[in-house]
Amino acid sequence: MLEESEKDNSKNKPRDIVLGRVRGDKGVIEGKLHQSDNAEEIRRICATQEVPQDQVERLIEAVFKAKNPREVGAAYKLVGHDELPGQKKYIRAERAHPAFQKFNIVATLTNLRINEAGSKRALSSEELQMLTNYLSNVGPKDEVTWFDVAEKLEIDRSDLQGTARASYDGQAALKYPPKDVTSASIKQSKVKALKDWWKQASGDQRGQLIDYLSNSGGSDTPQTDDELDDLTKLTQSFSEKDLEELEKISLPTGRAAYSLNSLTKLTQLMLEEGIDLHEARKRLFNVDDDWKPTPEPINSPVGNPAVDRVLKQVARWINAATERWGIPASVNVEHVREGLVSEKVVRELIRDNEARHKKNMEVAEEIAKRLGLSGRALRSHTIKYFALRRQNCQCLYCGTKISFGTAEMDHIVPRTNGGSNNKRSNLAAVCRTCNASKSNIPFAVWVSSGKAGPGVSLEGAKERVNSLLLEKADLPEDYDDDSLIEFYSKNESKKFRKEIIARLESKKPDEEFDGRSLESVAWMAVELHERILGYYESLLKDASQKVPQVGVYRGEITAEARKASGFENRVELLGGKGKTRLDRRHHAMDALVIALMNQSVSKLLSWRMQLRDSQRISGMPETWKEFHGFNRDEYRRWNAWANAMRIAVELFNDALEKDEVHFSENKRLGVSLAKAHDDTIRSLCSYALGGDFSVELIDRAETPALWTALTKQPDFDVKWVA
Repeated sequence: MLEESEKDNSKNKPRDIVLGRVRGDKGVIEGKLHQSDNAEEIRRICATQEVPQDQVERLIEAVFKAKNPREVGAAYKLVGHDELPGQKKYIRAERAHPAFQKFNIVATLTNLRINEAGSKRALSSEELQMLTNYLSNVGPKDEVTWFDVAEKLEIDRSDLQGTARASYDGQAALKYPPKDVTSASIKQSKVKALKDWWKQASGDQRGQLIDYLSNSGGSDTPQTDDELDDLTKLTQSFSEKDLEELEKISLPTGRAAYSLNSLTKLTQLMLEEGIDLHEARKRLFNVDDDWKPTPEPINSPVGNPAVDRVLKQVARWINAATERWGIPASVNVEHVREGLVSEKVVRELIRDNEARHKKNMEVAEEIAKRLGLSGRALRSHTIKYFALRRQNCQCLYCGTKISFGTAEMDHIVPRTNGGSNNKRSNLAAVCRTCNASKSNIPFAVWVSSGKAGPGVSLEGAKERVNSLLLEKADLPEDYDDDSLIEFYSKNESKKFRKEIIARLESKKPDEEFDGRSLESVAWMAVELHERILGYYESLLKDASQKVPQVGVYRGEITAEARKASGFENRVELLGGKGKTRLDRRHHAMDALVIALMNQSVSKLLSWRMQLRDSQRISGMPETWKEFHGFNRDEYRRWNAWANAMRIAVELFNDALEKDEVHFSENKRLGVSLAKAHDDTIRSLCSYALGGDFSVELIDRAETPALWTALTKQPDFDVKWVA
């Protein structure tokens, strides 16, 4: 009986049923972790019944091999299919699959351009292959930068262009080059048997394992019984501790727009021909220039409960607004860091911010005390002080001894259109002589011009970088005060030195403007941008209708817009001028400010912030407030926006005075509550339909759906109390 059952349950079944669910509530891992007591109970029963040992083990294996085929099969059926011509029979691949990880690297690299003798060229096939191999094998703890990519190509970092532009298919620009996240996560795990297996496994075998660990059916067609048996034996050989660690491995979530079959073909063609994804798609599948994958629905889940909740809320709001007013001219979203995370993470962020703020205040007060400054030290003072401490009070360029009073801050590499990159790796504490002589040109250009003073050389500057006090081990034996030195880990200090040296060697100014400062580029913010665009594209019925402009902006852009336009000083919220947490209607104010935002203004606001920081750090005259554009068109758009903001604040103040800006929330579902709902046990209350329900009573509704239905009634009054 047992042999027949095993045979029936293990052969010739679709992969989504045979594999079942390895991870998750009903998976093999969870079962083995939480049912060891049950297994021991079975052994005791069998010992009492004198069941032979081999049958005991087979019985236990059969018990713990049980799957829930309906659940996994249902998830598998929900997976979307490849939309490319001729590929619709294939399901979309998982982002964790090695094939997608390689595709992601190659598709990003093909968008880069190398500046050669004034003209730009794409990477050659050989260069693509070399960089793909390099990025695919990056260590789990290594953080590769675009400087590293430029070094591999043997070019100056400034000659590597396109890193700040949007990547393929509207994906966000990347702060760092892409790498094989799946491989890095597995290499970093604590499951030695898995890491050893991964090292010797082929690309196909790795893909089969990722599919095997999938919660939703994987990426490919069913595997053979032998392949399944090998993977099952691998996971069944893990100890309970191994299985606990396996469950902790964080793999990329979600699915790619393409199937495994398409990903493989596209990647191969891009590598062989050195062409980008757009051209590869046209050649392989004969699609039009404007073809692109259909974005997911706005409320489509991504697997993170907090994000999924926000997506549902956004979808409901956009659907309701569009149904009421029609397709808008623009949709602007303000993305704050805590907007797409769980309550627990929000609280952690708040604690971290408060702790960081407290530490910064203490450091600023201590620096002011040491320097004899009145009041607290400014941010520019703090940056200068820490730079001096790192450099052991030496001019980075010539080595001359400098103090806080005699030192000046310089940007190693400026921007082509003024201003500078204000990252620490581009800032140096220098003597006044060097700063005046170098002026506003890259360090490498100044050194090679013959105008630099004695003691200034590229090699000398590099030696001083390598002598920076970044780790405790770097401190001289007689160094008696390390209380105000920023210490780095070994990997961080290595990366920091490398970035500074790359800046020192660069002979060209930075690109004019970094596109990453325009809009939020957090993964979910970019994804939301594409989903909203896709939603409105699906509503268009004829050519006369236009898709609205969609912007997802960072929270700091909103804050800067309030100040730059004068909105902050004119608004009349409770508690005084400007934004105040005492008046919850400040959320409505921010919504109004972001609604009037556009890409041109956001660019200028970002530039003003960079220019402000640059001028303050270097001690230059502060002219950033007068900057309203690079040309007449930008100046005109700025003035039109500023005028709209002045009108908006007048209308907003009028609405505040008339008490027309209402703020309400469902108390049961408030993030700040310690409990999800009031769990006090009370007697059942019955109320007649059509009767008067107070706000307090409605807030005790059993479900969010009931609460919503009651508050949507025409005669609902948020102020009415029984």
